[in-house]
Amino acid sequence: MLTTLVLIGFAALTFSILAGMINGLSTQRPRPKRPEKPSPVLHPLTHHGRPRVPGPRPWRALHFVGLFFGFLLATCVGLLLLRAVYRAVVD
Repeated sequence: MLTTLVLIGFAALTFSILAGMINGLSTQRPRPKRPEKPSPVLHPLTHHGRPRVPGPRPWRALHFVGLFFGFLLATCVGLLLLRAVYRAVVD
């Protein structure tokens, strides 16, 4: 059981690191600029629905910690359900 938990923890850590790398690479890529069309200003704070404010670094780090624990939780619940179904089928 301990070996399984260590492997699941390693998988969750790998998942979080890969998600962070993909996020980091996608935000650093220069995007081609489109010509802007003048649009009427309906409200000074909004642009296409909501203001674009980049998230601070601690909030992004907290997001990836949440991904780590979410992966752990989903995997453990999935294993418990799989064991319950296996026991129900075998018995």
